[in-house]
Amino acid sequence: EFRDRVYINKNNVPMLHIAKRSCHWYYRSFSRCIASEGEEINETHGNTDYSLPANNATGLRVAVIVAGTLQRFMFNSTVKHLVRPMARNEIFVDFYASLTTAKAEANRSGTGYADHLQPDPALPRSNFDDSIDIEEYLRKRIGSDLASIGALKIQESIDIDSEPMLKYRREQAVIDKPNEDPDQRFPVFDIRSKDIAYQTANANRNILRMHLAIENLWASVLKWEAEESFKYDYVMFLRDDSLWLNNFNIDNLVKKEGDIFIPACDVRDPPLDPHEISDHILISRRNSADLFGKYYSTLFQTDIKGCTDDLSEKIRMNGKRGCNSEMILKWVTDEQRLKVTRVSQGDIPFQRSANVELPDGSNMQCFHKFCQSENFPLKPTKVNKHLTMCKKIDWNALFLSKMNNSASE
Repeated sequence: EFRDRVYINKNNVPMLHIAKRSCHWYYRSFSRCIASEGEEINETHGNTDYSLPANNATGLRVAVIVAGTLQRFMFNSTVKHLVRPMARNEIFVDFYASLTTAKAEANRSGTGYADHLQPDPALPRSNFDDSIDIEEYLRKRIGSDLASIGALKIQESIDIDSEPMLKYRREQAVIDKPNEDPDQRFPVFDIRSKDIAYQTANANRNILRMHLAIENLWASVLKWEAEESFKYDYVMFLRDDSLWLNNFNIDNLVKKEGDIFIPACDVRDPPLDPHEISDHILISRRNSADLFGKYYSTLFQTDIKGCTDDLSEKIRMNGKRGCNSEMILKWVTDEQRLKVTRVSQGDIPFQRSANVELPDGSNMQCFHKFCQSENFPLKPTKVNKHLTMCKKIDWNALFLSKMNNSASE
C-alpha cells in the first residue's frame, strides 16, 4: 500500500494529492513517501546517485536537535560534516532546530570579539522580519542532502518570562532574596563577585531559554514518532555554535556501550573537575533521550542543593558558589543511573566556535571553548589548521590593523 496517494481524472491528469503530514514538500521528505513499502527509492542530486532503503526499519533513524541563536548557528559545517555523511550512509536524519533572531546578551563581556559576532556567512541575509527566506533556505539545504526537517522554528526570542515553573521559582526567589536578581541562583549559582553574579544571572536565562526551546522541539519529535509509528535510534542534542571540523561517523558510537555519549574532554585547560562532565554535546540512545528532551522540566525537578552539598568546600567558597551546568548534568545522570560513555574528540569532531566579523567585512573563525581527548584526539585538517582559541587572539591589534588596511585602500 502506498503511503501517499494521488488521484487522477479520466485523462490521467493528477487532480488530488493526499499526503501524510511528514510527506509534505514543506518538510523536505516527500521522496521517502512516494514508493511502495519494500520498493527502493533512488534520488539523483547533480551527478551523484545515492540510494536509500525504502523501509526505514533497515537503517538507523537519528534526530538532530539544535537550539540557540541564528547569530551563532554554525549551519554550513553542520550540513557538510554531520548531516550529509549520515544521510549518505543510509541513515535517516531528521533535523529539528529552534533559532532566535534577537541579539542575545553575551554571558561574558570584555572578550574583545563578543560584540562582533556574525551569522554563518553561508546563510543568506534575510529580507523579511520573520526570516522566512532563511527558513526556506535551511529547508532546501537540508532536503538536498537527503535529510528531512522535523521542525524548524525561527523567531525573535524564546519567552521564558510567562513559563509557569519559572514564574513560581522567581516569585520564591524574590521572597527569599529581595535584593537579588531572581535568576541569580538557578540553575547555576555563583556570586563570588558582583560582576560574576551579574554574568551568572544572564547565563542562567540563556540556559533556560535554550532548554525550553529544546523541550518545545521535543514535543515535535514525540508527535512525529507517534504519527509515523517509529522510534528514533539516537538523538543528538547540539549547541548552536558547534563547528564540525571533520565528518562524523556514528558507527564509532554504535559499537560502544552506553546510554549517552559525551566528549571525554580529558585534555582540557583547566581540566574537568571530578564532579563535571562535558555538556558541549550529548548523544543519547532513544530510551534515555526523554530526560534530555525535557531537560528544562528536569532542572526544576533536580535537587540543585544536593548537587551543591556534594561539592568540596574549596569549590563552594563559603556558600558563594554552587554547581555549574556541567556539574548539574553529571548529578542528573548519576541520579538517573545512566551509563555515560566518554568518547574521543576524534569520534565527534567539532569545537564550539564563533564567526567574528572584522572591520574589512571578512569573517574569522575561532574556538571559544575547546575540548580535546588523550585517545584519538581531533587533529586539524588543511582547511582548519589555522584556527585557534579566541582568547589567544589580540583582538584590539587585529581590529586596528584591519581598520588601517581598509582606510589605506
